[in-house]
Amino acid sequence: MSVIDGTKPTIIYALPCYEPATCMWSNAAKVIIPRELADKPINYVILYGSASTPEVIHDAMKKPDVKMLKGVGHGAPPRFTTTDNRTVYSTEDPQGLEELRGKNFSPVSCLVGLELLPTMEKHGLGAGLGETKEYIITSGAINSFVYSELSYDLWLIRGATHKEAYEAMLRKYEAEARQRELMGDVYAARLLRYDAKYRAKFGHDDWKLIETPTPPQPPQPPTPPSGRVKVTITIPETTLEGWITWEQQ
Repeated sequence: MSVIDGTKPTIIYALPCYEPATCMWSNAAKVIIPRELADKPINYVILYGSASTPEVIHDAMKKPDVKMLKGVGHGAPPRFTTTDNRTVYSTEDPQGLEELRGKNFSPVSCLVGLELLPTMEKHGLGAGLGETKEYIITSGAINSFVYSELSYDLWLIRGATHKEAYEAMLRKYEAEARQRELMGDVYAARLLRYDAKYRAKFGHDDWKLIETPTPPQPPQPPTPPSGRVKVTITIPETTLEGWITWEQQ
């Protein structure tokens, strides 16, 4: 967990560990996340194991500096769950979805892309990712799945848009799949490509976690007014008269 200073955007990582699949993901992620996010210009909070409850997640997501929910949980088309399969967000609780207005909801969770994420969009979701099929992992290659997902976060932290980060994440999935093929793990490569194929994008393409400031414009030289003046130029033994006209550019 990083120190919250209130001046930087915060990501909440919900990492429950209450059955084999969530423990597999969360045990890998709780090691990888601090290592990869060290010295990055954000705050992050890891809610590991029993700390990942609906109450804690709701309290966190209501805070204005908290911009994004990541991590893992089980899901169904209308709901996202955490520890002990307790529901966090559901299409049946529209009031709860309002706390995600303008924010990013992108945990790994099966099937939430079918109903829950589209409903979140209707309630003002800023950006999100949601699986439209079952998300399948394998223990021997779990780091490849976690790193692929984390690449989305890292691109957002660099100032990328939601769309740019999503496309970079898909490239990372493919790179990890190719690496697994080189290692002879064809099964893991197939799962990585399968999960990426059904990892759908929701919300606004231009959503950003970190707004990059517009560089200041250099001062412009003053523009002379348009006009016309009569001048007389005297050269020894010669006098020239005429008009000079100039226009504002």
